[in-house]
Amino acid sequence: MDIHRLVIVDPSGNPTALVFDPIPPAMTRKAGQLIQDEYPSVEQVVFVQKRGGMPHAQLAGGEFCANAARAVGYVLSGGMVTEQRVTVSGASAPMTIHTSRNRAKLDLHMCMREECRVLGETPVPVLHLEGISFGILMPQNPRFDILRYGNSFDEIRVRSAMKELGLMSFLCCGLLFVEDLGQDKVKLTPFVYIRDIETFFAETACASGSIAAATFLGRNLSILQPSGKYLDVEVNRKENRLAASVDGEIIIKWDGPALKLGTAWSQFSERRADAIAG
Repeated sequence: MDIHRLVIVDPSGNPTALVFDPIPPAMTRKAGQLIQDEYPSVEQVVFVQKRGGMPHAQLAGGEFCANAARAVGYVLSGGMVTEQRVTVSGASAPMTIHTSRNRAKLDLHMCMREECRVLGETPVPVLHLEGISFGILMPQNPRFDILRYGNSFDEIRVRSAMKELGLMSFLCCGLLFVEDLGQDKVKLTPFVYIRDIETFFAETACASGSIAAATFLGRNLSILQPSGKYLDVEVNRKENRLAASVDGEIIIKWDGPALKLGTAWSQFSERRADAIAG
């Protein structure tokens, strides 16, 4: 499969592939798999289309991803100071992305609901946004330390916990570990599973999860991602309606034919791994 324009975008440390070729809907899942097989550091693949005269970001698994929306808006802006209106898979309403040099801020309005589920004998709040659902664990939850192994989290146990919570039947789900850093800052460790394409990632940055965490905590926050970058989130919740924005750095790493990416992507992956490790 030839892809003539593949853009690799790094929104706050969350490598995202944007495909601008007109891939038939029946082929998007396969195309997404091929790209992630070739470039395993890519955490989501987005097919940029036109729907109703507006750019549309179609995720390979049909889920909603706020970082994908930020990435599409930024690429369409050419890095200029603009406002871009896009639609995103999993979400019912168009969104606005405000762009400037190396930054993109997403404004959204969507429905949401909250419930409580049980993990072992411990209650866990679950927030359902449009196109993605999140369980949220704080350090006072006894399962928080059970799922942690040293300074990191045991991915096998995390996946098992998501299954026990019944989250994996949803189109897309995540488990968020949220730690208060004080002064309106929190640390986020997000894990995300996408049902229809069967991908599971310890995300390096998660804008949707950051929105969910700030909504649950009920205040605007600057949220530290595993990549070491911050996302600034503002939320305004009224019952089951949510208005939110998420703002952060964004960089284009590659823009061109997929077949010519080769060494450039290898070097980027090595630099990114070194940055996260350091």
